[in-house]
Amino acid sequence: IEKNTLTDFMNQTGTSKHDLNRAQYNNCHKLDRPTPFNLYANQWCTDGHEILTRQIKRSDCKMEDMKFMITPHSLRTTNPIDDSDCRRQSVDYPNGFGERFFLQFIDVHLRSEHVIDGQRFDAEIMMYHLGTGGMDSQMAATSVLLDGSGMIDNEDLQPLIDKWQMEADRVDSNCENQRKMQETGTSHEDIKPETSEEFPKGETYHEDITTTLRRARAYLDDEYDNIKEMDTDDLYIPPTYVRNGTDYVRRKLDDEEEIGEEEIGLPRIKMFPYTMWPSTWYYRYEGQLPYPPCYRKVHWRVFDVPLKVSRRQIKWMARLLANYVDEKTCEKASVVNERGEAFRPLLKQNYEVETVLCKTSDFDPLMYPVGSE
Repeated sequence: IEKNTLTDFMNQTGTSKHDLNRAQYNNCHKLDRPTPFNLYANQWCTDGHEILTRQIKRSDCKMEDMKFMITPHSLRTTNPIDDSDCRRQSVDYPNGFGERFFLQFIDVHLRSEHVIDGQRFDAEIMMYHLGTGGMDSQMAATSVLLDGSGMIDNEDLQPLIDKWQMEADRVDSNCENQRKMQETGTSHEDIKPETSEEFPKGETYHEDITTTLRRARAYLDDEYDNIKEMDTDDLYIPPTYVRNGTDYVRRKLDDEEEIGEEEIGLPRIKMFPYTMWPSTWYYRYEGQLPYPPCYRKVHWRVFDVPLKVSRRQIKWMARLLANYVDEKTCEKASVVNERGEAFRPLLKQNYEVETVLCKTSDFDPLMYPVGSE
């Protein structure tokens, strides 16, 4: 049981620290759908398939299309609020969800929010998605627990860390320029803040994730009929596999080559950031955001095994969080401890809320024919 209390958590992430925490939106005192808690299944899995992702397309949003920022308590990257420049990633949940959920932002917390069998992990990557259609007031979160005992850097995580480091360097450089101007009386025209097309002036957490979500949700409502039509003109066909004796041989099909009977299905190659999913199976329950404003109606899927990353990567992320500087004041404004940790204390599991563990015995990974949506 965590020694911290809910009061400590609320004080740590109060209005003075987060303008996410607006009184009229704050649901952190409502604990009928608690997040996080020690995950323990109380129902059998009835899910008919894995979390589905669509096939990779050239127009998909990539890491370069996302904005990277550091907040007082998390490392964050946000997707565009619409599909005008790139096509946002989406997931299809099993068990009666009729609409897709579109990825809007990713948060990394140290240490993990969720606990499995009493074990808290070194960090947690939480990918938050917005619902569409009849699910437009709900969110879906896929969560990856991080085990920092690896000797080798995780190649999927490292590019994100590099981006956060570049954002921290940019803020430090601009703050250093401001200090020089104050000391020498130099004008802003003489020292230009560090910006570029790749790294424009940062949108800090003060821009308010609540506003971002509201704008993104408005777009999904307006374009609901259009985004249901899955265009295939820019379909990217990854290498397929053929049977060669008892082996599977990977190769690309020519444009006019037909798929013969020897073609076999394999699990779909996932797009960024779903390449970081360490498993097909997961815990699921309905909860809330683990920090203010603690949105309710969040459909959680926490993968059942952690992603192995290096100790160096965990320490790197901890250092970025602990050294967070508010670009508006150029003062340190981190709410994490010296180890980069700021997680919500465990809450008591509500046994009236269904908590399920879907295992290998419940469903197999789906096998896709080449060219399937």
